[in-house]
Amino acid sequence: PLIAAQCLMTAVFASLVGGLYQNAGKPSIDQEGVENINGFLFMLCTGTLFSSLFPPLQMFSRGLQLGRREAAAGAYSLPFLVIAKMLVDLFLQHLMPLVFVTVCYRLIKPRHGLSSKYPEFLLVAEIQAFTGASLGYLVASLSPDAEVATLLAPIFVFPMILLGGLYANVGAIPVEARWINKVNPIYYAFQAISIAEWADYGDIGGFPKVFATGNDVLDFFSLHERSFEANLWRLGCVGLGLRSAVLLVLALAAGNPGLLPVVPEDAATANPVAAQ
Repeated sequence: PLIAAQCLMTAVFASLVGGLYQNAGKPSIDQEGVENINGFLFMLCTGTLFSSLFPPLQMFSRGLQLGRREAAAGAYSLPFLVIAKMLVDLFLQHLMPLVFVTVCYRLIKPRHGLSSKYPEFLLVAEIQAFTGASLGYLVASLSPDAEVATLLAPIFVFPMILLGGLYANVGAIPVEARWINKVNPIYYAFQAISIAEWADYGDIGGFPKVFATGNDVLDFFSLHERSFEANLWRLGCVGLGLRSAVLLVLALAAGNPGLLPVVPEDAATANPVAAQ
């Protein structure tokens, strides 16, 4: 029932996005349509990140508290528990992007009349979901409970959205802030999916003629720094790096119990009102 409910919610959200940008690429993209298509591409990247980020913040964080107590009691090794949890979550994490991209691509038709790039769109979304979940695991492992994890998440995500390539031109970002994009999954995903959409797109109609071809769009938004494959590779490496950081944080916490103290079970389940 939970999986069916999440699939239904994802399909409804995808339908809303698809309805907003419906047929943005049909019969062909004009100058105004460029903005609509880029909005959809960025929404796909951010929506996939958010949908995979928040479940670990809630479920993983709560399970981690129990895991810390049982690991402290010698029941099992906490890193093995975390790895098992990550493996179990993979199916659901990759099912939601499949539903989202399938519904949106069907409604929006971003490349009407041209070769389909649905496999490329889906591949970007799947790796983005993997990386978003990795970020959720890391924030949860750095937090004492789910409430703190939920409060910390925007501190990590909002700079990534602002510097992802839509709200601020990548070429105009201050030098002091460019390091963020080295580990920014939204930046890599948006650049990869933009290359898939625009790299071979021919004439763009409409006046005034701001963008003559798809490559002009990539040049204008500075989204041609590296190839589609290179962006996917870096996006995947960010996801693997974040998951490695989770294991490192838990190992450090195990070696220094005061870093992330284990909450006793009776204290975690106590009713503060009754205690008064």
